Amino acid sequence: NNKWDKLPQAPVDDEPYDRQWLGSLSVFTMPGLPLLYYGDEYGEFGGGDPDNRHLMRLDSQLSTREKKQLERMAKLLKARQDLRGLRRGKLITALLSEDVYAYGRPDDDPKQSALVVLNRLSYPTTAQVPIPGELGFAPGTTLKEQLSGQTYSVPASGGRLSVSVPARGGAILAPQ
Repeated sequence: NNKWDKLPQAPVDDEPYDRQWLGSLSVFTMPGLPLLYYGDEYGEFGGGDPDNRHLMRLDSQLSTREKKQLERMAKLLKARQDLRGLRRGKLITALLSEDVYAYGRPDDDPKQSALVVLNRLSYPTTAQVPIPGELGFAPGTTLKEQLSGQTYSVPASGGRLSVSVPARGGAILAPQ
């Protein structure tokens, strides 16, 4: 049990990175000011003191999993930068189940509003999400998923949007 000799090693599978990713999706799309501590953007591993923080590593020093995490975070941060609703909009729950949570982040300009769908399951799912009227998405509006680029069309009034959501991941939809 010597903390100096038996330091934690990098995760051997994607699960820890995916769990951290889902947490980041939640923190960066909900109200409030998110905190990104150095290394979190690529999933820096570690343990208790003395191994609680390593030196910052750059692209060439990152593993394949860490590079993937960094790419996902860059897309998330770009979506937050581009969509005022993610920074300032109120939170409107659209769907709440045991494993899927969908919420709107409206803005006065519907083009700046966002619909976020999070999936905590270890496998992909398709969620049937009602579109909150406060988002201002007119039927037929094309929504672009900010992380994957996939597009959706807003259903007729009262309809539900069928959204594909990755395992331990999410979707951020906004007018194209």
